[in-house]
Amino acid sequence: MAPVYLTNRGFSIGIGDVKRSERLLSERKALINDGYHKCDDFIAQLAFGRLKMQPGCGEKETLESLILRDLGVVRDHAGQVCVKESQLT
Repeated sequence: MAPVYLTNRGFSIGIGDVKRSERLLSERKALINDGYHKCDDFIAQLAFGRLKMQPGCGEKETLESLILRDLGVVRDHAGQVCVKESQLT
């Protein structure tokens, strides 16, 4: 229903209208891989007892906090790459 409404008012966009560049795809893949490696490193540090605990947090809370922080950074950087890419086109 919404596509018909928008089309009747002069708007038309579909998934085919959005095209990702190879540069965007490769940067996204690199960001995601880097994020996974950092998270795997945190998990390994916890397993070997080398993870530095954050104040007021236990092991699992510290691990969760570090992983969420790094994945948030990955999300933010991926968004910045998308914005830069859209400005180039």
